[in-house]
Amino acid sequence: MVAQVTRMPGVNPVSAPQTLQNGAYTLGQPLCTLQDRTLFTAQQTGVDRPVLIERIAPIAPELAASAFMARQAVLGFEQVNIAQALDVFVEDGALYTVMCAGAGVPMLNHAALTSQQAITYGVDICNSLSYLARHHGHLDAADISPCTVFITRADRARLTSMAALLGVHASANNSRFVARAGDGEQATVFSLGATLHYALSGWAGSYHDDAAPALVGVSPEFNAVLAKALAANPADRFTSISQLRQALLRLQ
Repeated sequence: MVAQVTRMPGVNPVSAPQTLQNGAYTLGQPLCTLQDRTLFTAQQTGVDRPVLIERIAPIAPELAASAFMARQAVLGFEQVNIAQALDVFVEDGALYTVMCAGAGVPMLNHAALTSQQAITYGVDICNSLSYLARHHGHLDAADISPCTVFITRADRARLTSMAALLGVHASANNSRFVARAGDGEQATVFSLGATLHYALSGWAGSYHDDAAPALVGVSPEFNAVLAKALAANPADRFTSISQLRQALLRLQ
């Protein structure tokens, strides 16, 4: 069974205040929504560069306070495949993280990728996850999705899961990009495999319930890598992000 490559769906509009932090930031368009978090374009007052703002709401007050207190942990990150965190604050019961990723769009809203783009972006995200594992900690599998991978006009993929780095992880409940079985890096491998497959195809199925179809126009070797990453049995997947990265590099 195969799936044709299709264009990505549009954004999900949500309501939001126009300004934040007493006018320090002006919200623009919502780019994508995943459960309780929405990514917006925004402008920082007096600064001639666009920024992104992730809003998480609702959020338990104690969790928001904990994330705010831990904000210094992300403000110093400098890795080319991770958005640069600029500010973290709590306002009107929501947690906001301000970041700079360059001009671009979330993978969710990007046109269907070519195989070479998907391979390159997959390596980019593997690089960011390996960096985080060495210097900060592992992200949860639910933190990796087409809504948390940002594709820049410079043709680079950057993670925007800033709140997750502060301990506010996305929920795995009802996320079709999260495996039903497996944990640790093997669960993250599945989520990244699902994200890349979706970016190539726009497939509307649930990755944890159905076998993702092989893709037309994608080499047998790349289809095999995706199938291994998406194996229902964790023992059949790549055992680590590093293994997945090496498999993608061999396709370049």
